[in-house]
Amino acid sequence: MSTVTQQAIIKSNKTVIDYKNIKPEAGLPLDYSFKDLASLSDLLATKCVSGRPKRQPAVAASAETPGAASAPAATSGTPSLPAAGPGTAPGKSQEPATLYNAVAVRLNNNKLSTLGGLEHALQDVLDCPAELRWLDCSHNHLTHIEDVVTHYPQLQMLYLHANQIVKLSEVKKLARLERLTKLTLHGNPIAEQPHYRLFVAAHLPHLKMLDFVGLTKVDRDAAMQFAKMNLKPREA
Repeated sequence: MSTVTQQAIIKSNKTVIDYKNIKPEAGLPLDYSFKDLASLSDLLATKCVSGRPKRQPAVAASAETPGAASAPAATSGTPSLPAAGPGTAPGKSQEPATLYNAVAVRLNNNKLSTLGGLEHALQDVLDCPAELRWLDCSHNHLTHIEDVVTHYPQLQMLYLHANQIVKLSEVKKLARLERLTKLTLHGNPIAEQPHYRLFVAAHLPHLKMLDFVGLTKVDRDAAMQFAKMNLKPREA
């Protein structure tokens, strides 16, 4: 068999991927920051800064005007696309169709003292809450790392900095999140405790970044030594 024939066979067996028809996994993060939220029960009634909650039509926020009629719903069974906003070329949507409306939620800079009601709130605004990857609860009034955050096994980034969390032992709950790679806790009382960084690294072996600073091999070795010397066998 000639080389040309072999190349022709190989080429014909290659799978052709139509990248134009592949949907992005998710849209923009749902941003509810700086909304003076004191309870998550108010989330559905709160207009997000960016992103598109699942119960709202896919219309770009920048294209909405007071008193304007809503765009008619699509009837073909295909997801409707947002209307073009200012500065968007004709025929191009501001936000493409996605598998999920969002997999990230920002609740930072509010007045939350508890994450009670988080599951119901996310069910209301996310197409698939189980796919949550990033949750930002920084700059609130939280005093505990609540169990509810461990109910999202796909969570990769959790921001809890600038709260009032006082018990360092509560970090151990997060070990259930095996995909968690980025965590922030600075600005909480626990961050002032001795060996704070070593304790967190020892209990969260999958973590790659703590308080926006990477965990190096040296950090990991020190955490392992700390665990051997200070933690009980069931904790190490």
